[in-house]
Amino acid sequence: KPKAGYITRSPLVLPENRCKYYRTRYSLQQDLMQRGIIRKGWTKDTESSGQLIASNYSPLDLFSGSRQRIHKALKELSNNMQNNFRVWCNGNQIFG
Repeated sequence: KPKAGYITRSPLVLPENRCKYYRTRYSLQQDLMQRGIIRKGWTKDTESSGQLIASNYSPLDLFSGSRQRIHKALKELSNNMQNNFRVWCNGNQIFG
């Protein structure tokens, strides 16, 4: 169940957080994790330094309605398994 597939338009966003107007929550979290500001316990994909390998996945691509962008999003999900991507067919897990 993909999450954070939107960019906020709320007038309640504080001026110092205006990056939320042009970046998804997912991309902001990726940036913070890569800089070591936040960490998720399930993250396993790391470089030898122990730093997160950032994903190129964008939920905006997945929800775009464009076949090309949806394909790109699915490819990026499968390339970087920190995204916890799994595929099921007829009750059987076939990927992930």
